[in-house]
Amino acid sequence: DMVSTETMDLQDYGSGDHPETTVVPPLKYLTTPSMTTASKGKELVVFFSLRVTNMVFSDDLFNKSSQEYKALENRFLELQLLPYLQSNLTGFKQLEILNFRNGSIVVNSKMKFAKSVPYNITQAVHCVLEEFCSAASQRLHIDIDTRSLDVEPDQADPCKFLACNEFSQCVVNSRSKEAECLCDPGYISLDGLPCQSVCNLQQAYCLNGEQCEIIPGHGAIC
Repeated sequence: DMVSTETMDLQDYGSGDHPETTVVPPLKYLTTPSMTTASKGKELVVFFSLRVTNMVFSDDLFNKSSQEYKALENRFLELQLLPYLQSNLTGFKQLEILNFRNGSIVVNSKMKFAKSVPYNITQAVHCVLEEFCSAASQRLHIDIDTRSLDVEPDQADPCKFLACNEFSQCVVNSRSKEAECLCDPGYISLDGLPCQSVCNLQQAYCLNGEQCEIIPGHGAIC
């Protein structure tokens, strides 16, 4: 029997003695031990996170345009993780590095698959990533904490795998449906770095010796 990861659509009942019910989100995936299929012909999407313990995080890894970010991204995409996924997961189509987070280095990623694959996608991805972690330690000198592995199918909260700091909020772009960090009033982001106070970034924000101050929820004042 098929097991769904989300509840199927229900019909509204607005007449007679039936109470009116709320329409729930549509079914996304049908999953059995030997198959996973996306509804409405869409691609299967899986998010995952892993933690590299023998690398040191730097602020340049917040900036997707920096040489350090591009070098580490390329290391996973072209040389190591991407070929491993391609050769071990039937129906695999694309790997995207979403961001790097501090701790030592947390790698948040997104994978796309065909509309249907001949296995339970969450279990299979978790198993393949565990094998990659072991191979990376032996051959590539990259230590990955297997206990940190977090694998989820396309889910209702796209903000889970986005790294926003305490001066920003995660929002979902209404057009692209992608998650992004929106700075709080009085804070801005430069060069892809986490949101920082305009008082610190713009020394000339206030004139005539006035002091710059951030009022939570309102922004910067002099």
